[in-house]
Amino acid sequence: MIKKLVIAVVGLVIGILIGGYFTFFKPQLALQPKEQTTRQVIGFLPYWLLDKTNSNEDNEITTLAYFALNVDGNGHIAKLSNPQQEEPGWHALNSGNVDSLFINARKKNIKLSLVISSGDAQAINQMVNKPVVNANNLINDVTPLMKQYHFQDLNLDIEDTSVASPAARMHFTEFVRDVRHLMNEKKLGTLTIEISPTDAIIPNLISTKDVSSYADSVVIMAYDYHSSVSFVTGPVAPLTG
Repeated sequence: MIKKLVIAVVGLVIGILIGGYFTFFKPQLALQPKEQTTRQVIGFLPYWLLDKTNSNEDNEITTLAYFALNVDGNGHIAKLSNPQQEEPGWHALNSGNVDSLFINARKKNIKLSLVISSGDAQAINQMVNKPVVNANNLINDVTPLMKQYHFQDLNLDIEDTSVASPAARMHFTEFVRDVRHLMNEKKLGTLTIEISPTDAIIPNLISTKDVSSYADSVVIMAYDYHSSVSFVTGPVAPLTG
């Protein structure tokens, strides 16, 4: 008799606990909203492919990034390739050939981004040696362009993958910091930083941890196609180059 009573009491306690769990905890869990994620798809628009682009290609993207304007060692936008010729990216932007593409993108609520690029190690080193001055030069040059073409994002594609000194890394971070602060002052929108995968594991010019504090977005250039300057062949690179 006592054994049956103990079993009954234990069963009752277990039943109360189970009932209490579903009454108090389960509904609360069910009411918690799922974490919302916003998908971003950036479509890069190279100036040399403008004549091969059509307005239907932007249906799946959230950002259209014009690629690109070159920046020189003083932080200024390069307008001339030589005394007789305009820099191609600058010429294409001001030619009127991108206007309809930008207008169409804005109608579809696609963010416009201006890519500022440099792969010239000497110019990059010169630029980061005076981060405050050259950040001011850059923002002074891009401000009227961003307003004229309704760019809502500035994308810094500064590519120098050689191992850098701690001072150079610090100066580049200062450059990005000052660009960010000046953009805030002028209400120029968001800042995107392009990085190489090796920046995360090798002390290159870009300290991913430090610059990410000032960037709204970071784009990892994890391309699966190796170029003619690569030391090794990639998994999908053509055998004949």
